[in-house]
Amino acid sequence: MRESMEVNLNLVDSHLDKRLASEEARGDLRRIARMLPAVLGFQFECRLDSALPRVDLLPRLLLTDGSCDALLGLGDAPPTLPEAARKHPTWQALENLCREWRMPGGALSTGVMDVFLEFDLEQSAAEVPTPCVFVDFARSVRHSQSLAEQGLDLLLGDRLPAGIRRRLAACYEALPETARAYAVGVMFPRGTSPLRLCLSGATLPQWLTYLERIGWPGQLSEIKAQLGRMPELAERITLDIDVGESVGPKVGFEFFIDKPFGPSRPFWETLLGYLVERGLARPEKASAALSWVGYTPQRNKPEDEWPEGLRRASRELGAKAMSLFVRRLSHLKVAHQPGRALEAKIYLENLHRWLSYNEAKQGYVLDDNAPWGN
Repeated sequence: MRESMEVNLNLVDSHLDKRLASEEARGDLRRIARMLPAVLGFQFECRLDSALPRVDLLPRLLLTDGSCDALLGLGDAPPTLPEAARKHPTWQALENLCREWRMPGGALSTGVMDVFLEFDLEQSAAEVPTPCVFVDFARSVRHSQSLAEQGLDLLLGDRLPAGIRRRLAACYEALPETARAYAVGVMFPRGTSPLRLCLSGATLPQWLTYLERIGWPGQLSEIKAQLGRMPELAERITLDIDVGESVGPKVGFEFFIDKPFGPSRPFWETLLGYLVERGLARPEKASAALSWVGYTPQRNKPEDEWPEGLRRASRELGAKAMSLFVRRLSHLKVAHQPGRALEAKIYLENLHRWLSYNEAKQGYVLDDNAPWGN
């Protein structure tokens, strides 16, 4: 029996505020998690302006933690994916991508950092849920167009029209000199623009110039007015665009605070407080998001509740290191569409870290400062 993602989801269930996820929503999360291998990193996407206590789920597949191989059913244990999912075209496309990704020496094996899945759970999940699939490129990759095209060919094959290929190439060509496309996604469950391109490495003025250059069908002044002080309250801003035969009207701006998650708290409080003032976030949702942050060390949990692979590694490392999961705020995203109000979302992240034992300090050291809680 192969261990599923549910074991990792259970570790943080008590820290996911009920104002963010109802019992019904948690049931959907657990049902999807049982289909997936025991990934070591995932996010929850929370709509800050909605009273609905539901979150979307974004698991992260890696080569290094065995989750890619486990999804494919490689090794001694069977795959966690049920047969109905393995027959579904989207899941078959994902398996095609993962098989190529794990091939040693291939362009994807060196150029792709991870593969993110996104399950939209605004309503109850389908019996066989269809995820969006995002290919994240390694940070060392400056020019990712060929990798993006290879990943899209594996996911979509000949279903990607030539006009969209040309538009994608034009979006790459127009990038500011300092910018890069760090991910490309296929929005399988959404019927409109099939591709999403995620871009980093530029300022808001540069992004606005870029949108004008690629023919975005909206008013740049409307974006500036809607964002207000958000750009100055964050340390980094990225851009998401939808790419079809033309560039879609909906764009996303993602705001990051890159400080360690202890010192970052007042900055997140200020940014979320600003959204509450603007009516873009419900106060209880902002408060619930802040309550997520902290850490879950292995020594605080019963042995059989910790992921099996991490238990084995802990025994091998002995006193040299300690296993824990870090809960942090990843980023804030606002979606702009001409003539509509902004939609704000916060991304709660859970990821695994090893604490190294520091002889001088006689204790375990986290490469971070002053976690908020436990």
